[in-house]
Amino acid sequence: MDPLLQSPSFVADDHFPYLDFSGITTQLLLSLFKVEGVLHYGIAGNANPDLQIGDVTIPQYWAHTGLWNWQRYGDGPNDELALESSGDYTREIGYLEFSDHNNVSKNGMPVANFLNNVWYQPEEIFPVCGTPEVRQHAFWVPVDKHYFTVAEKLEVINLGN
Repeated sequence: MDPLLQSPSFVADDHFPYLDFSGITTQLLLSLFKVEGVLHYGIAGNANPDLQIGDVTIPQYWAHTGLWNWQRYGDGPNDELALESSGDYTREIGYLEFSDHNNVSKNGMPVANFLNNVWYQPEEIFPVCGTPEVRQHAFWVPVDKHYFTVAEKLEVINLGN
């Protein structure tokens, strides 16, 4: 950050006292302030069809299901995945075969397409209780126990319309 902040090209704005450096605002907050926790919010509507926009859910665990390893076209479930031999990818979780969801079929059977298969991948995490700078892998990532306990106490609060 020092080269940026000391650059003659950088001019702080008096009316908007913030700095967005390549979209890493969370890292800046952690670097500049004594942050005790981070609350993330997102879309949980696909977790339960009974949920509506604006409903509040507080999970005990979360999974980043957008981490996929695309398999090369023509490869099958038993063929090696790209970077699998280095340990960066796994087939522990399972895969989605896009041909099963294709609009084209022959004799009632799905026809292969160029999308092939995707294998779900675990999140890389760096737990507080782990070794610094040593990643671990987890599909289900637990929510901080303290914040989950606080959230459970809020369960009966009606936020209104």
